[in-house]
Amino acid sequence: MPFLKRENLAGMKNIKEFQKILVANRGEIACRVIRTIRDLGKLAVVIHSEDDRPLPFVVEADEAYSLGTGSLSETYLDSQKIVDIARAAHVDAIHPGYGFLAENASFANLCRKNRITFIGPDPEVIDLMGNKSNARDRAKELGLPVLQGLVEDLDTLIRNKDTLPYPLLIKPSAG
Repeated sequence: MPFLKRENLAGMKNIKEFQKILVANRGEIACRVIRTIRDLGKLAVVIHSEDDRPLPFVVEADEAYSLGTGSLSETYLDSQKIVDIARAAHVDAIHPGYGFLAENASFANLCRKNRITFIGPDPEVIDLMGNKSNARDRAKELGLPVLQGLVEDLDTLIRNKDTLPYPLLIKPSAG
């Protein structure tokens, strides 16, 4: 997912009304998003693990909330904990950066259910694009051009290796 940029936000509802945006990421990714939020004249809120407390993204934010200690699944990937913090901090939107939660349809849907704008694709789009075979089929349905391709399991591809068009790229449908 691209970083938060003005041109990516142009079509979003109520962007001018946003006052606080929570950055649900860490490190350099979070620093870049924080700078853009500030360029928009808004407040940047971050979440962090206790180990990350002294890092620049935490120091640069207008507000910072601890996720506690533990593994990634207990901190940066705990969707409910993040949404609970977002609600307590009264943020208007959450920007996931990339990685972590940016491609997580369940997280985007949780934001929607809690009336917090998820800055990124709708959950349905994330779900569709998460499976390359389904995304390819949908693109064809819409009449979009797609490269020639086969959707087969690996054993079938190996059995038919002499009949495949080369050069060949093998990509997992969910990868």
